[in-house]
Amino acid sequence: LLLYRENIVNAKYNLLKNHYNNNFFFLHNLLHQCYQLKTYVDEDNKEDVKKELRKMTDTTFKKFNSIYTNSLALNYAVNSKLKELEKNGIHFISTIKYNDFSFLTLELQTEIFSKILDYGIILNQSVPEKERNIIIKSQKFGQQIIISSLIKFKNNELVDIKKEIETDFKYILHNIQNYNVSVKIKNNSCISIIIYFNQTE
Repeated sequence: LLLYRENIVNAKYNLLKNHYNNNFFFLHNLLHQCYQLKTYVDEDNKEDVKKELRKMTDTTFKKFNSIYTNSLALNYAVNSKLKELEKNGIHFISTIKYNDFSFLTLELQTEIFSKILDYGIILNQSVPEKERNIIIKSQKFGQQIIISSLIKFKNNELVDIKKEIETDFKYILHNIQNYNVSVKIKNNSCISIIIYFNQTE
């Protein structure tokens, strides 16, 4: 229990640290670009003003899209892992078609998405940088809510990876009823993690 609490405290500290670093570097770069724009305006250099504005817009758009999804918990998880995703050249894609996970606490939702991203970061190390990606989706069919992910990787030495992933999610969801976890390897190039929640009226 003490170790678990220590891990929670460390996780919260790291999250705050990542928030600060992301904000600091973004604002630092923005300030530099503002000074650059002022210089171009003072010089009446319209072409470079246009180029700098276009660059600022593209950067801001990419940064915003990289941390915004249709799920607050996934936003938190992605923001906390953003530095690692960027450092490892991993392209993150989300399609959250269904986002009413109110039967789970926000902390548990964040833990689920964080664990998927953790595995994505680890598994993507085995593929060339230009092929690295993590896809997370959610949808609802009838009374079944599904969170699914597809992660690129090479199936080489990771013999027990399916069992390890299933065990991790069973531990995370041990207090939740009516769920199932499915882990499949597709064409030795992708791993699929699907979590099903059966909701009853």
